[in-house]
Amino acid sequence: MRYAFGIAICAAIAAGCDQPRPSVEVVAFGDSATSGASEQDYIEFLAEDLGLSADDWANEGHGGETAEEGAARLRMLLDREMYPNARVLLYWQGGNDLIDAMQQVDPLLLFSPAASDYPFREQLDNVLTRIEQAVEGAVAAAQGAGLQVFVANYFNLQHGLS
Repeated sequence: MRYAFGIAICAAIAAGCDQPRPSVEVVAFGDSATSGASEQDYIEFLAEDLGLSADDWANEGHGGETAEEGAARLRMLLDREMYPNARVLLYWQGGNDLIDAMQQVDPLLLFSPAASDYPFREQLDNVLTRIEQAVEGAVAAAQGAGLQVFVANYFNLQHGLS
């Protein structure tokens, strides 16, 4: 009986954490670069510099996430209207994809990806294309939901974003 009651309480608490937050105007979304492992992450610096309160911001950073996983999670947040009054999305995703790719093809970083004779160019280009497609899809979804989107990334996007 106590076990079932404990599960019910945990479920109720978890459900309460998943409620829409109408006060949020800016959503920071991404991987560990956004979730922040330091004492003060970039979101806190921006909020302070812009004179906005913590209630105006949402940190939707999830460490370890790929760009494709992040794009899917963003679509879920948009579909669920978790931040109905948000105006701005700060989007930073793709670092884990690059790290995973480099660990697979050149774990000791013996070659420079910037070199013209980089032996893993095709693999790297494929990863960058997947990241770019995921980011473009996420940006399109966010813009479709009426958000102004700002993208930070670890590489130049080939075709740019509108």
